[in-house]
Amino acid sequence: MAPEMVKVFEDDIAGNLEIVTSIKLEELVAGAREKVEVPMNFYLPEGAKPKKMFLDLSVRGESQKWRVYIGDFSVTKEFKPLIREGEISKFVFDITPIRHIVMEEPVLRVSNDSTEPIELMQASLFVFYEYPSIGNGYYQYFVTAKPKGSFWGPLREDRDGYFYSVIYAPEKTRVKIKVGECEEEQELYDVYEISLQCPKAKSYFVDPTKDIVPLSLIVGSIEYKLPRIVIENAKVEGNEVKIKIRNEGDDADQIIVLVYVPGRPLARDVIGIMKKGDIRELSYPLNLNKGAMGVNVRVIWVKANLRDFVERFVPL
Repeated sequence: MAPEMVKVFEDDIAGNLEIVTSIKLEELVAGAREKVEVPMNFYLPEGAKPKKMFLDLSVRGESQKWRVYIGDFSVTKEFKPLIREGEISKFVFDITPIRHIVMEEPVLRVSNDSTEPIELMQASLFVFYEYPSIGNGYYQYFVTAKPKGSFWGPLREDRDGYFYSVIYAPEKTRVKIKVGECEEEQELYDVYEISLQCPKAKSYFVDPTKDIVPLSLIVGSIEYKLPRIVIENAKVEGNEVKIKIRNEGDDADQIIVLVYVPGRPLARDVIGIMKKGDIRELSYPLNLNKGAMGVNVRVIWVKANLRDFVERFVPL
């Protein structure tokens, strides 16, 4: 567990997590009944059931008269932070009871009627939803406003490791993040989102050169039931490209095939559902410029709100 952080949520979810975050938002100046609207549009697959929904705000400055709305519903009328450290405050609202409003009008509205300005540094919507056909995950969600140096936490090594954080760096800082054997390093200043996922990860580790504030942190051990598309064969014959694809993973909701050369699409085909074990043999006419060396074939799979692709260069 990340030390000195408030744990907001921890649970096994037979489904997935949807995240919408806006950062570096404008200041709400004082004494002018200032308002800001932030679209929080998100997508859930048909049949998904939201289990928990959180509105997560990071605010700089103080105010005694402010309001937070989802759509036209007032979430709060008072400035009472969950955490306050220096000039930064963290607010977390469990908006699960008004999920029908969030689904219908996912717009955050914040108004400031006080004599003091406030700055909305971060606005995040975290939707943990049930959708068993996509897999399952064990998630932990933390927040803090305190500066931190290096920290780490355990994950389940039999599953993929997942890391997501909104990080505030008061000074220019290099931050190294490791999830299992996967590593990412970035130079940060101000507010940033960082996410990383890695197979068979037993821990995560965050190592900044200077103190940072992980305003929001979600870590998880996830196990997806995803398609695995293989391009078994691809060749150009005459004025056609012929490809053979197989799905060696779980069912795909949709398969999209793109054939292109750099800067120029040649063919696009939406195949639709592709079940586990299905094989498709496809062909597309080509209209190539003189001197072309070959074409690229990209096969995209879609399942729920996840997607990925495989690609192959096919020489002439």
